[in-house]
Amino acid sequence: MDNEAADLASLSDKLNIKTSLAGSPAAYMRPIIRYWPSFLPGSGFKTQAKIGRDLVNHAINKLCQLFYDKVHM
Repeated sequence: MDNEAADLASLSDKLNIKTSLAGSPAAYMRPIIRYWPSFLPGSGFKTQAKIGRDLVNHAINKLCQLFYDKVHM
């Protein structure tokens, strides 16, 4: 159980960092370059958004799996 708690704490820290970056003042400039191709300079936010989205999905799946495993012991 200690390993699971450490994994969840680490995941929580990563989520906190990624979601705080999404709320930065520079995030409000994104609609201007929303359709900017990802291979051009200035589109690093798209990469960060994908990393954040994948991390959130991983956290949701991990928590649901943990709950499922506890219920079906």
